[in-house]
Amino acid sequence: MLFATGHYRHGILLTPVTAQEIAEQIPTGDSSDRLTPFLPSRFAKTSPVAS
Repeated sequence: MLFATGHYRHGILLTPVTAQEIAEQIPTGDSSDRLTPFLPSRFAKTSPVAS
């Protein structure tokens, strides 16, 4: 399942590149390097803050 969200005010400008990336990802399941900084898995690499 894919979600293309979070464009906020710049959505109208980002829609074409988002559509292109999603269209390329659907048949292969692979994401391009351009999407890496925005993948949900980016949060798994952080360590919790010690309290």
